[in-house]
Amino acid sequence: MASMRWLAPAVLVLALAGLVLAPAKPVATQPVPTRLLPLDEGPSDGSFANFRAELVAAGKQRDAAFVERALHPTVLSSFGEGEGPHTFMEFWRVRDPQSPFWPRLLRVLELGGAFRRADGVATFWAPYVYARWPDALASVGSERAVILSAQVKLVARPERDAPVLRLLAFDIVEIERRASDRPDEPYVRVVTADRSAGYVRSDQVWSPVDAHAGFQKVAGRWKVIAFVEGD
Repeated sequence: MASMRWLAPAVLVLALAGLVLAPAKPVATQPVPTRLLPLDEGPSDGSFANFRAELVAAGKQRDAAFVERALHPTVLSSFGEGEGPHTFMEFWRVRDPQSPFWPRLLRVLELGGAFRRADGVATFWAPYVYARWPDALASVGSERAVILSAQVKLVARPERDAPVLRLLAFDIVEIERRASDRPDEPYVRVVTADRSAGYVRSDQVWSPVDAHAGFQKVAGRWKVIAFVEGD
């Protein structure tokens, strides 16, 4: 019996040692997406679809009054500039028909988006690049962008007649640099998932930190709750 009393602790020690020494099971990691396909959930809600169509029409007509009426009382125009319609109208220079706000608004609205629901409240976020940006790439969003269509040429130089290296289709690419420091530079240098490098037209890429907008239905009417750039 004495030998049995000594054996039990020994077995326990060995068991604990086995727990410590046993190799840990590998934690499953989510594969990093290399593409992001276009998505637009807007038509699934008739009231939002109608509102968006009206906002597109206002954008084309540079209708600042319509935009101002559509702003939520706490609308966000930037990170650090405050909230509210007055700040929004001044920050984005909405009353100026030449403001960059107008082409950015129209581009954001034409690039689809997705609904989010939390605590019974639905919001719509556009474009789809922002609304559906993969969680696995959340920490590098400012360094990545999405090719917005199929058959986009990756070229060797930032020139119209440059040799075509390959065709891209909805690829998630790394933004290396723009061809120059001009804000309207037509080309941007990118690197693909398989490390192919070259240039694509700037109007064929969008980053999750480029302009994005949020909308929420308040008292039966859709309102703009955010139109911002950055993260």
